[in-house]
Amino acid sequence: MRVADRNIDLGIDTAADHASLALLRGDEVIATRAWHVDTTMSQELLANLDALLVGADVTRDQIASIAVTTGPGQYGAVRTGLATAQGLALALDVPLAGVSRLEAEAALYLDPAAPERVVIAVHEAGRSGTAWAAYTLDDSTNGAPRCLV
Repeated sequence: MRVADRNIDLGIDTAADHASLALLRGDEVIATRAWHVDTTMSQELLANLDALLVGADVTRDQIASIAVTTGPGQYGAVRTGLATAQGLALALDVPLAGVSRLEAEAALYLDPAAPERVVIAVHEAGRSGTAWAAYTLDDSTNGAPRCLV
């Protein structure tokens, strides 16, 4: 397949018992799949990815890039998501980006019209308890959240 035919981005979030996958074409969400992990992430992730691709009529060769959560979260689940994303990116020869789940959650609530707003994201961090961080926007971030603490 020509690189120009690759126009689908894959998102993988395995940081918790509720996992999710998303397919995007530009800013358009093509398909999503979310589920509660009943066994282990390693047993369920690839089957859910295959079901997502089949349901959206997308082949792996159409994937142009992959983004995956890097945590915080449950160690084994995060590691499974990262390893799966790395393996797919290597096999498909596509870029891979790691995304902090805290930053991704904060980005939903940050508003360029209110750059002084501070958003605190909180997430379960597996056995280590709870993780949190405070984010804001400023001119140096080009629209991306900037971590304060």
